[in-house]
Amino acid sequence: MNQIIRVISLIFLVSILSLKAQCQGFSGVLKYQQITAFVDTAQKYAIPFELNFNQYGSYSRPIGDIRKLNLSDTSKIFVPIGYSREKKGNVVYIDFINKRMVSRQKADIEIVLVDDTLQPIDWQISNEQKLFGELRCQKATAFVRGRNYTAWFAPAIPIRTGPWKLHGLPGLIVEAYDDKGHVRFMFESVKLLNETTSIEPPQSYGQKIFNEKSVVEYANELIDKFHKFLNSQPGREGGNDKVASTGIEVVDYKK
Repeated sequence: MNQIIRVISLIFLVSILSLKAQCQGFSGVLKYQQITAFVDTAQKYAIPFELNFNQYGSYSRPIGDIRKLNLSDTSKIFVPIGYSREKKGNVVYIDFINKRMVSRQKADIEIVLVDDTLQPIDWQISNEQKLFGELRCQKATAFVRGRNYTAWFAPAIPIRTGPWKLHGLPGLIVEAYDDKGHVRFMFESVKLLNETTSIEPPQSYGQKIFNEKSVVEYANELIDKFHKFLNSQPGREGGNDKVASTGIEVVDYKK
């Protein structure tokens, strides 16, 4: 019996090592829908995204226009200020080798580039499994940038990245969603390539560059200027100084 167990363990180990060896020289593309509903969960909007990845890093970018998730919804589509598919869209670059993350995002209403170190995420991995197409995935949960996320990752694709700024699991994250129904990265497809394609960090296009801490300070400055302008208008006294983030990343700039 012990010999049988050792043989099974050896076969399992060889399979894992073989799979990891295969992953050393390939790239892949994950396609997903980024679905958000920050104000009214009945009004959801979707943007098609593409995540390019290899063993060195990943790059996610929007590849289409914002659309209504429910075609019967007659409400006006909310288009974020400064949004366009690529140059000012929400892109995220992750560099595993240098532990670096670069993202193009909003600071209040201004689009900026944030370049900082890659911070670890405290994932809690469950034994629960689920199929996405023919890809068997495993469940994990974590508090990430202001939200409680459930993520599904594929151990068969041992690349530690995923949609948006989600990363750090022992397999590609193919789908994730928060516990309030405000954000969902919905799996569409994944394609593996037999060669390593190049992944480069995003350009600034003249945008200001910050790290994680300084971008919050800069956003605070913009909000302060906005409130000073409002308070200078005739008949206005005081005002609410608390401005909460309406983006995927929850940040209370003014507390």
